[in-house]
Amino acid sequence: MTFLILYILVLSACFARPLWALGQYSLHSEFFSYILLIPVISLYLIWLKRPQLPQRAGMSWKWGAAAALGGLAMLLGLEWAMHSGWKPETEDYLSLMTASYLLLLVAGCLTFLGCAISRVIVFPIAFLAFMIPMPSAMLDWTMMFF
Repeated sequence: MTFLILYILVLSACFARPLWALGQYSLHSEFFSYILLIPVISLYLIWLKRPQLPQRAGMSWKWGAAAALGGLAMLLGLEWAMHSGWKPETEDYLSLMTASYLLLLVAGCLTFLGCAISRVIVFPIAFLAFMIPMPSAMLDWTMMFF
């Protein structure tokens, strides 16, 4: 558990700028104002699951590596696209960075907690996906109805 906390702190430090930008964006957006509540709700749901958590945590390197590869692929894809001249809108940049952060967070949970504990907290972890803001194309399409 200590390694997971350390991993989350280091990961959050690496993603500090995009996470700060996501927080600022959600504070100034009527449509995405809920984003800051998602981690709090997720932590509360994990807290409620405490009695069901297995006492021993194993490690799951295979599944952790798969999630980490997904997160790193998103980061590399974003970097390659921006290097090629793509200027992402704020929503697009935040969507890709937040999704990458969450995949790397899931990788840490799978690696350090193992499949048994991750299976119990799968809903609170999956609920974090609502932190990802909609990309601009999807947002424009959605805003037509409101």
